[in-house]
Order: sequence, then structure tokens, then C-alpha cells
Amino acid sequence: MMEAMKWEKRMESAFIQFAAWYFDGRGWGDLAEGTALFWAVPYQDLQSRGYSITQIYGAGLGAGNAPGSVAAKSGYGW
Repeated sequence: MMEAMKWEKRMESAFIQFAAWYFDGRGWGDLAEGTALFWAVPYQDLQSRGYSITQIYGAGLGAGNAPGSVAAKSGYGW
């Protein structure tokens, strides 16, 4: 039943909002494993705070990247 409701929500809100499928998938936990959950930080903000440009995305492993910034395995097994 939930899958039918998700389908209906996607059809009703198609072409109305920017990246609605992404935000819905994030809220429902349906994003593929490893999908970034945060938008990239603009390089101007990083430079003004003294951070290196290599920290621009903040996703994945590495110095300065946010823990938990990528999607976990979804209910579909992705």
C-alpha cells in the first residue's frame, strides 16, 4: 500500500518542485546506498573560513567530511 501511495505522490507532484523525488526518497529512506544527503558547500564559504577546497562536498570518508553524510542501504537493498 505504501508503494502505491509513493507512486501517487510522485505522479501528483511531478514538475512542481525542484528535486521532489530526491527529498521524498530521502525522507522515506529509499535513496541508493552512498547517495549524498547534503548539498555541496560553496567554495567561497570554505575559503572565507580557511578550509581547503578538497572539503567542498563533505560526503564520504576523509578529513573534514561529515559523518553520516551519505545514505545508508535502502529498504530495496540498494
